Amino acid sequence: MTTTTTAPAVTAHPLDPLSAGEIERAWQILSAERAPGPTSRVIFIVLHEPDKKVVLGLVTTKVGQLEDKDTLKRRIDAAARHVPLENLCLSPQCGFSSTHHGNTLSYDEQWRKLERIVEVAREVWR
Repeated sequence: MTTTTTAPAVTAHPLDPLSAGEIERAWQILSAERAPGPTSRVIFIVLHEPDKKVVLGLVTTKVGQLEDKDTLKRRIDAAARHVPLENLCLSPQCGFSSTHHGNTLSYDEQWRKLERIVEVAREVWR
């Protein structure tokens, strides 16, 4: 008696590398929209998984100076040109003790930074 097994079907993942045919097709689409010539080139193709969150570590944990709310909002807006706003999050860049000596922030400065993150997040993602 001979037993035959079949491999399970493989589903392409959105972040799998592109095949040669997919790259060729992308080039055809891109080059059709611009004048052909030696200056035509593809700089990059970005794929991202739409259900993933992108955490923006825009608040430094290295110094106590509080980040400006408008500056944080502008940086979030800049990121939202590449990733939908609902997929973005705001956080500190790192932990408040990212070295074995810790950082030079006081306890109050750390809390003010966390409060600033919550304040900006509430205004941006109401």
